[in-house]
Amino acid sequence: MTCDTQFRVTRPDLVGMIVACPNCGSMMQIEPPAGTPDPPGSPGQPPLADQPAIAVGRHSVDSDAITEASSIVTGDRSGPPPVVDPDAPRFEVDESIPTDATANTESSAPPVPIGWENPDTTRRRQMVLVGVLAATGLCIAALLFVIFVRSWQKDETAQTTTPDPATQQTPNDDEQAQASDGADNQVDPSRDEPGPALPDAQASDGGDADPTESTDQAPEPAEDSPPTDDDTGGPSMIPDDLTRGPDTSGLDSLIPKNPLSPEAPPEAADSDGPVVVPRGDDADSESSGGPADLTGLDSFKPFLMDLSAPAPDAPPALQTPVDRNQAMLDRPADVDLDPMMVANPPSAVDLTRSMSIEFALARPPTYPMADYVMLISQLTGVPIEIDWVSFDVAGIDVRRPIKTISRPVAASEHFASIASQSEAMTQEDEALLRLTVSDEAFESAVAPITSTDDFGSGQASADEVLAEFLADPNEVSEPEANEDEPLVAREDRMVWVRRRSNRQLAAFATDALRRMRSIAPKVPGEVFARWASDQSTPNADFAWRILDDGQTGPQSPTAMPIAQWLAGTARRNDASVLVHWTDAGRRQMSPQQLVLPHAGDGFTEMVRTTLGPFNMRIRQVSPSYWWVGPDARYDRLPIVIWTAPLTEAQQSRLISQLDAVMSDSSRDVYRRIVDPDSGRMLLMLPRFLARQWGKFVEP
Repeated sequence: MTCDTQFRVTRPDLVGMIVACPNCGSMMQIEPPAGTPDPPGSPGQPPLADQPAIAVGRHSVDSDAITEASSIVTGDRSGPPPVVDPDAPRFEVDESIPTDATANTESSAPPVPIGWENPDTTRRRQMVLVGVLAATGLCIAALLFVIFVRSWQKDETAQTTTPDPATQQTPNDDEQAQASDGADNQVDPSRDEPGPALPDAQASDGGDADPTESTDQAPEPAEDSPPTDDDTGGPSMIPDDLTRGPDTSGLDSLIPKNPLSPEAPPEAADSDGPVVVPRGDDADSESSGGPADLTGLDSFKPFLMDLSAPAPDAPPALQTPVDRNQAMLDRPADVDLDPMMVANPPSAVDLTRSMSIEFALARPPTYPMADYVMLISQLTGVPIEIDWVSFDVAGIDVRRPIKTISRPVAASEHFASIASQSEAMTQEDEALLRLTVSDEAFESAVAPITSTDDFGSGQASADEVLAEFLADPNEVSEPEANEDEPLVAREDRMVWVRRRSNRQLAAFATDALRRMRSIAPKVPGEVFARWASDQSTPNADFAWRILDDGQTGPQSPTAMPIAQWLAGTARRNDASVLVHWTDAGRRQMSPQQLVLPHAGDGFTEMVRTTLGPFNMRIRQVSPSYWWVGPDARYDRLPIVIWTAPLTEAQQSRLISQLDAVMSDSSRDVYRRIVDPDSGRMLLMLPRFLARQWGKFVEP
């Protein structure tokens, strides 16, 4: 015992057994006092020595081990044990509990609990369940994304599709006419059988009304908008009417009118069927036999059929061209602007903060102007556009060496140094900077070129030809001089661009007239060939070809700004690059756009994969000059051309062809004049037409 309590045993049959202490619960063995004889065995039971000490459950219990493990001796137990009454009742043994004798007939293995599972199997099942749920979620997300993209593309197509103006009709009018036809229109019984069409007087409701009075003019078709920015990276402003399709106004008589349309006159009805007289607001309600107001049928419009729409399986109708020449002409490249980019124009540039970055150019002592400007764009992120045409007219090479600044100064000081060394001025827009020739330097260079003093006896005719060719209906008078205020700040920006563009055109037109009359030109041939071309010579080539060959250089291990890649690639090929940043900005292409060109695929593939996402191209103007811009911009750049001497018949035929093709174009895009002294024609055309000049000239 652990409590050292002494008890008196009144049961002799407990002597020699191990029992639990009533006080502390520990196991103890009751031993008889010394000299006490063993009690006889009970009737019907084996002797106590043959009985197990304790029988609990199916297994025997080693009482000595239990006593040893659970008993802690804390006091002196040398005294004699208490005497146990042998007549006291023994512990009751539950006969329902199986003993070792009955356990032999049963399985020795314990029963497996219901629902028990290996922990590894459980873990694997949980992982499989998580994977299946994740895959299902991804599939559902992908399906929803595909549905969204398809619905968005369908909406975009519906918004950007322009109906054919020759066949466009007002749905509301057609539906109202159809409802009116089924409800109230009166049909002449004499028209049930096929026969000749009634005259105009019989087809109308009566009276002396003129059928042509109720015919309205068809609405003018909407015009597409090509790039019309005030860019000086190209020669001049580009009007809005170049991207429209061929003029089909002369084909209205060839397209059948819808007899159900209220705009169609009575004589437009089919001669083999009944004549349906439309009921307008001014019709006589008594003679028509029904009310003129059909607004109550608006709820039935969704169920009416649009008879003007083509059949579902009908072949697409091709628009008939105006003439043979227009059918053979190639259209200019489409203005491929992503609607998302149009909805998110480039953000305004913080010029003050961006141009305050300081840097120094210790080497080399001089740097080409175009490369110097590209370096500033690369470091500051500000797009800087160069007015290449003005620099060419002024005789200033965009690759002229500029002295660098070897001490750390702000980028704005570097830019001002470039402008001062190249007789240029800077212009600020919301999204870019522009470098152009100052007005004083430009006028001093243009005045000798536009002077006709060297034409001799033909000066008067030359002045008349140039005055008619350069006449601008939108010309703005020169503002009054004010020394305290710069020119660009006094007038609207667009007015300044128009005046500068006209002066550029005057310089190239005058020098082209010199070449037409075999007078010594004043503009160098290399510069003149970029903006004008003599089409009287066979195989005249003025195209800026797409660059498809060059040195790629080593593969860069990291991404770099696109301005750095363009400038480095151009220098590696002994050229300078000029970027049309206005169009680049519309396509979310900025100077600090990071790219990683792959040089291992070759030069052509490297350029395509790098600039392709922005729909930009590199064109080689000459071996030393590269131009980067979209095809839509290049096709619409104007160029001055002149022809070989023409006869009067050739002049008349050529003028009629050109006027038919350019009927919707303004003088900002298309001009022509015949020089009486040389018999040649002087023109200004967009480049996509100039490169097809052979289709206008007889072989």
